[in-house]
Amino acid sequence: MDIASMVADSLSQVADKHRFRDNPAEYLSLFGKYWGKQVDIMESVRDNRITLVRSANDTGKTYTAAATILWFLDVYRPHCKVITTAKTYGSVRFMLWTRIREMYKKVEHRFSKARMGVTDFLPDPSNHPEWFSIGYNPKIESDEATSFQGHHAKNILFLVDEAITTHPAIWRAIEGSLLSTGSRLLAIYNPTTTAGEVYQMERDKRGHLITISAFDLFKDPEWKKDPDYFSQLVSPDAVESLIESYGEESPLVQARIYGEWADEDETTAISYAGVHKVKERTKNKKLTQKKIEKYVFSWDVAGEGKDDNVLGLMSCGEKLLKYEMLKVWHAPHDQSLGIVNEIVSEYMQKHGVSKYDFHLVVDTIGEGSHVPSILGQWMPELTIHSFKAGSSAHKVPERREMTLMNAISECWYRSHLLIEEKIDGWPKLMADFDARTINELTTRAKYWGMRNKEPLVWSIEPKEEYKSRNRNVSPDRADAFVMAVYGYFHSHGMRMFSL
Repeated sequence: MDIASMVADSLSQVADKHRFRDNPAEYLSLFGKYWGKQVDIMESVRDNRITLVRSANDTGKTYTAAATILWFLDVYRPHCKVITTAKTYGSVRFMLWTRIREMYKKVEHRFSKARMGVTDFLPDPSNHPEWFSIGYNPKIESDEATSFQGHHAKNILFLVDEAITTHPAIWRAIEGSLLSTGSRLLAIYNPTTTAGEVYQMERDKRGHLITISAFDLFKDPEWKKDPDYFSQLVSPDAVESLIESYGEESPLVQARIYGEWADEDETTAISYAGVHKVKERTKNKKLTQKKIEKYVFSWDVAGEGKDDNVLGLMSCGEKLLKYEMLKVWHAPHDQSLGIVNEIVSEYMQKHGVSKYDFHLVVDTIGEGSHVPSILGQWMPELTIHSFKAGSSAHKVPERREMTLMNAISECWYRSHLLIEEKIDGWPKLMADFDARTINELTTRAKYWGMRNKEPLVWSIEPKEEYKSRNRNVSPDRADAFVMAVYGYFHSHGMRMFSL
């Protein structure tokens, strides 16, 4: 390019930046087609110091973030900075900045085709070293976010993608820089947990809030004109399937489809209606188990205080499971070992160890730690599964999108799916639960929140919390049942799931 052309191009860029600043939609058109909420976000960044974007999944958030970064660098040149971060540095590098680099190809002529790095961009480092964008690792050291501190410019944009789990130290550092004239913050997030800072920012009405539902996309005129163009975004079929699988009011649907907060802190893990239906099924004399495959015993070993020993049994048919509570008792632990040995041995002899598989799931925390070795010597035909409530959970194949806190949460979540009949193809359950077991099953709370900064984690209320609000009574009967459910899915030869 000759000098005259370069001067002409430079003058054109100066003229265009004012036009693009006034009309972000025109800038978006440089990248292709767009829909209304994407324009709303860019206009809000132009007009408001803080913009909060609470959105459903797959509505084009990262695309809009990348477009906003390039637009901001362009229209506020050369006195501007853009500081970006996300949930992890991997998200910064491989999601946000990958999209920025892809979209940059459409506007690189407006930046004299300056080289863009993996997570940094300096359009004119020689003449304007303060004109740049950079992606920062959200790592915090000693509760300080030093990399986010001390940034000032005539125009500066902080863009926080996946902002639901951003550390408070980063927000504090950003707030210090928002005092500058022309400073802005754009926070984009899915509403998967109320534990994050942005939830409080919403409550305090700090900033302009934009909410995005999947149905906002489907109602948009541009989507209606050419839905195939937006095929990489959420689809009506996917929305319908998720709602059908989880229900309109489920937290998963509320967060991922409607962009609403998924707060279930006060709800219980298993509904009374579901338990009642299971109990009523036992009254149907026409229901009989066919093709019994195995028997799964579960022993919730007594701890301290009012805790009970509870021995349960799940008989596992092809299409029907039947659970019964065999015995509840108090006794010294050595006597309890003898009681379990006697009951289980008698049952195995009666039904024939050569005909069926027999399993025992036993709580091996505390008193139960040595049970597998002792009972294994006494009953070698019995397959014993050591259960530790705090150990890692396994994924439920039919609900792979669900992250479970630990093994006891997995027990309760599987039991919830079984009792509520959420999964087609799973067997039905029969159980003549007594009143106390029903109470324990229907009053244990579930939590839908954050673990180690990971959103959308399903967990069961810790036992000590449950006991503290239930006169120090432990949910032993319910735990024995959910352990039997766990044993059914994890036992050897199980058809629907294997470790």
